[in-house]
Amino acid sequence: MIFVTVGTHTKGFDRLFKEIDRLVSEDKIKDKFFVEVGKSDYRPENYEYTDLLPFEKYKKMISEADLVISHGGLGSVINVLEKNKKLVVVPRRKEFDEHVDDHQLQIAKVLEKRERAIPVYDIKNLEGAIKKAEKSKMLNRNIGKENKIIEVIENYIEENNR
Repeated sequence: MIFVTVGTHTKGFDRLFKEIDRLVSEDKIKDKFFVEVGKSDYRPENYEYTDLLPFEKYKKMISEADLVISHGGLGSVINVLEKNKKLVVVPRRKEFDEHVDDHQLQIAKVLEKRERAIPVYDIKNLEGAIKKAEKSKMLNRNIGKENKIIEVIENYIEENNR
């Protein structure tokens, strides 16, 4: 099962949901999806979804997932890394009015550099990123809960202070 989470930001993330709908409807990705659409107005046609999950259910979905697709918010990223799950990150982008700035793009680049996630900078590459993540043995290596949190935060700070 692929779990998709996009956080609680007030702006929608229709670009991601529409692409997942397309991939499922064209039978390009055969995995079952469960998607937390957040505050998006878009209503998927080809997979199961909910607006927001209670936090305990959200954590359970991460634990049960074979792969997690997430926006680039640190809270969501850390929750996935703590569970040693394979992670595809689709950063919310300012240019698509999905966020107020591009800090999630910076986080995705740090995660890519450290081989902790496969980023999707162009939504057309989502299918390839999912397939790559499913085959990857590097993404879900256990480096310890505290190390993951520290690693992500330190790398984010390091990258943004250059």
